[in-house]
Amino acid sequence: MKLTGLLPAIHRLPAYQRLLTEGSPAPLGLLRAARSYLAAAMAADTSSPLLIVTGSSEQAQHWVEAIGHFLPPADEGGPPVLLYPEPDSLPFERIAWTDRTRQARLTALAALQSKTAKPPVVIAPLRALLQTTLPPRELRLSLRPLAVGAFIRLDETLTRWAQSGYEPA
Repeated sequence: MKLTGLLPAIHRLPAYQRLLTEGSPAPLGLLRAARSYLAAAMAADTSSPLLIVTGSSEQAQHWVEAIGHFLPPADEGGPPVLLYPEPDSLPFERIAWTDRTRQARLTALAALQSKTAKPPVVIAPLRALLQTTLPPRELRLSLRPLAVGAFIRLDETLTRWAQSGYEPA
């Protein structure tokens, strides 16, 4: 069920207007049920990315679903709501991450680097933020947009992919 029609109602609240103008932190006494509504309103009304840190993966997934109820889909002008998942292994374990985890993490990082798209809402469990990743500059230099129908130089593209860590298969 979409609840996007509720977002304009929050603009009438003086406390919300103060939050937007003064940037004061959200009150800790906010009802749990209203937290995703407030976060969705802030994501819609600000021009900066929004990072929500949770205590567990389950809470992060719940936030993704809850905020998605209040915001329009990204293809209809809403900000992308992205999960930045925690690693599949514990620190110092030599277990390969799943493709899904790697893709979700890279998608979130690339969205944070984007200057053209609407700023994203990134939701991450704390353990996901403790794992080191690419430095922002290195990620920015590795990003190359590909479009349907665009011409690419195959030899240069394959070389760049190999330098980024891809292996031919």
